[in-house]
Amino acid sequence: MPYPIEYLYQRSPHLVLPQRQREPYAQLLHLYGGSALLRLGKQQWLLPKGSSVWLPAECLYSLTRLAGAELCRVRCSVRVSPSLPQAAGFLTDAPLLAPLLDSLRDDSDRDWQGAHGRKLRVLLDTLQTSTLRQQASLAALAPGLAAVLAVIMDGGAADAQADAWQQSSGLSPRSLPARFRAALDLGPDQWQSQWQLLQTLEGIKHGLSEAQAAEAAGLNGLAAYQRLVQRYLPTHAQAGNRSSAS
Repeated sequence: MPYPIEYLYQRSPHLVLPQRQREPYAQLLHLYGGSALLRLGKQQWLLPKGSSVWLPAECLYSLTRLAGAELCRVRCSVRVSPSLPQAAGFLTDAPLLAPLLDSLRDDSDRDWQGAHGRKLRVLLDTLQTSTLRQQASLAALAPGLAAVLAVIMDGGAADAQADAWQQSSGLSPRSLPARFRAALDLGPDQWQSQWQLLQTLEGIKHGLSEAQAAEAAGLNGLAAYQRLVQRYLPTHAQAGNRSSAS
């Protein structure tokens, strides 16, 4: 890295599968929109939009971005790493952080010598004085939404999700789709579909056939799995077609 800090913007309309990686630099992950799943060791954290997560240098992690997730990575060079947090965690509220990151996203000119570079230097100062908090996977969400996501991740159907929402939030099940989308930019059905697709792929990786893995993930047969692949992983589907044809 030529500078002590750099800003990278990423967005994908499709599901981005996790890859375990270890970066030589410390970094901030900030989710502008959508949702993602961050795995650190045996822990998996849900990142709703607005989340800011800090990862120290050489931290082993994987990040799954659900379709439409919009995020930035702010990377810090090894030269400044000793002055930054040395553990992973969610950043505590910093008044300047969100406006700075929004402003950096909107910059058309990313010259280090101009306004963009000055904002990055302010951001580095902010990070050097930030504190962290660790939390359970779903603790960033309101209780009702956390309960619904726990049901989804446990394989619960729509009626079980509605019951969990009503019991945890005290609100009508009819309000669930709008509240869910407001927090995660996806409806409960879209989030569940991608979760089931991820679980199917995990089962295949562990030796199950596609049909067996789809059934274990709660999908209605192999055709349902293939439809989800076409919808959320079009490049994966094209690679599979090429392999079948060869």
